[in-house]
Amino acid sequence: PMPRKKKVIIGVVAALVSVAVLAAVIVPVTIFFVNNQVGSSAEDLLALDWNALGGKKVYLQKDITVEGDLEIPAAATIDLNKHTLTVNGALKISAAGDVAIGTVTRDGFNEKGALKVTALQADMAEGTFAVYADTTIGEGSISAAKAVLDGSVHLGGELLIAADKAEVPGAVDGGEGAAISFTGGDVLVRGNVLVPANLNGGAYAEIKGETADVTADGQSYVVLSGKAKSVVGGKGVLALKNFECGYFIGAEKLGVFVASCSGNEIFEDVGDIFYIEQLETP
Repeated sequence: PMPRKKKVIIGVVAALVSVAVLAAVIVPVTIFFVNNQVGSSAEDLLALDWNALGGKKVYLQKDITVEGDLEIPAAATIDLNKHTLTVNGALKISAAGDVAIGTVTRDGFNEKGALKVTALQADMAEGTFAVYADTTIGEGSISAAKAVLDGSVHLGGELLIAADKAEVPGAVDGGEGAAISFTGGDVLVRGNVLVPANLNGGAYAEIKGETADVTADGQSYVVLSGKAKSVVGGKGVLALKNFECGYFIGAEKLGVFVASCSGNEIFEDVGDIFYIEQLETP
């Protein structure tokens, strides 16, 4: 038989191991619920007191479909957790702070998961509205200090963006009548925008990716170092290194980097055109 002393030691060790295992399970679970508000149904999201989140993330446990409108009146992070949030109505955001939607990772967000809304109404002039997911928007508007659309975006109609800074790293496409319009602010397009892009109210757009037709009013500027089917209008247009564009029409002032010209460009109704022989390197 085993000596009593050894039995006691083994018993103590087993107890310590059990405590350690329980701690390893309980502590992370406790931290998770401290940092997250879990949602598993439309009813959970509709009943949520968004103003009382206190920094918690809204964590989706599964795909959720809201029939009707969903209102977010306060700053929030919605962790899609690789799921799809569908709003068969309007997603209405009136937060004074930042609102971010995507699958949360240790370093920020990834593009897994999806957001689908019939209409988007984001009115949050002092905050950032950011989506890091594949997104489908019937039509909508974003008024924010900063707007970020990262991931693929499919538009059913026009999306209006009025932001001090707007970034489109992802791809934007849509059917007939789809368009993306920017009013004022700095705009950076790094993805492929395969719908018409409109610039109004003094917008300054840098296009590094690919766009369809770009139309700018007499107060707005376009810097093109990517592709565009055409650039129409603009107070000032610069076509720089690696640009591709068939038509430049109606710009008040147009600068073209000679080395990137194909020779097939068409210039119509341009007020003042100048050719750039060399670009300074930073």
